[in-house]
Amino acid sequence: MTKIKSKQAYPAKVNIIESDYVVGTDSEVGTLQTKSFCFGDIRSFVLAGATPEIGGVLKISEIIYEGDDYDTPSEVLNSLEPNYSVLQYHFLVVSVNGYKYIFKLQDRIVGFEQPPVSDSDFIVFPTSIGPTGNGVISIVKTGTVGLVDTYTITYTNASISTFTVTNGAQGIQGIQGVQGIQGVAGKGISSVVKTATVGLVDTYTITFTDSSTTTFNVTNGANGTNAVNDNQKVITYPGDFTSGNYTFLNADNDFVLYIENGANNVTLTIPSGLVAKFQAGIVHRGTGDISYVASSTTLYNPIGYKSLGRGYNTYIMQKGSTNDYNLFGDTKI
Repeated sequence: MTKIKSKQAYPAKVNIIESDYVVGTDSEVGTLQTKSFCFGDIRSFVLAGATPEIGGVLKISEIIYEGDDYDTPSEVLNSLEPNYSVLQYHFLVVSVNGYKYIFKLQDRIVGFEQPPVSDSDFIVFPTSIGPTGNGVISIVKTGTVGLVDTYTITYTNASISTFTVTNGAQGIQGIQGVQGIQGVAGKGISSVVKTATVGLVDTYTITFTDSSTTTFNVTNGANGTNAVNDNQKVITYPGDFTSGNYTFLNADNDFVLYIENGANNVTLTIPSGLVAKFQAGIVHRGTGDISYVASSTTLYNPIGYKSLGRGYNTYIMQKGSTNDYNLFGDTKI
């Protein structure tokens, strides 16, 4: 501490809090001036760190949602309150009920009352989802010929089937002057109701106007298995490589590429002229190295331009159509 004439001038403070100030100087003028700096502002400046271009660290974070209110990543981000800042060089993953999505945009504030994002602003991680089962949408009377009514069943997969119901004939007219014999009452449908389900089989009961009933069964489709996600590609060595190289194509945009390189060292080349906002995820599946090379393009990464190794993932993204790319994920020199 400072003392003046053996007297304490600035007592030392033990507990520093966010609103405290510390004395320093500025650098914006030729002659340095004494300034006071708030510890809260100093903390924010230090935590912000440096950008990857000058040796800083890429920020990677994940927002996880589990529940019944939202089904898509755009719904989750658009509902955030308080809002969430997605900074430059910020790699954000949104998890919605176990499904993961990569957010494409940066330098954005997302959340309630902010400009909304859409599902096209995300890349979907590969998943395996079976097709929807087949059930009944509607049962409608679609025709009548004489005493026969035709009913059509429409299923959820757009297929249809029909069944018929024969109504009672009109009674014989009575002899003039003598009360006629009353005809048998006609028979129609009062209701069609699903009354049972066993496994994939639904049982429907038809109740007629004379209180008699009949039933029919509808077999629903089973859940599909081992579905293949359309946003995956498997790149094999040597089949898809030329002299140890693979050059990204416009057809790779928005895909996850599985690199099956075995023990071979391979090079992935990023050429100029790819579609605007080109982006692709890469899964390292072999034991050999995977290297990234820019061809008439610019590639940024603060660590190095090789995948870290087998089982690690990387990701490239173009800034608009500038031929400037960032390499994200697990890398090494």
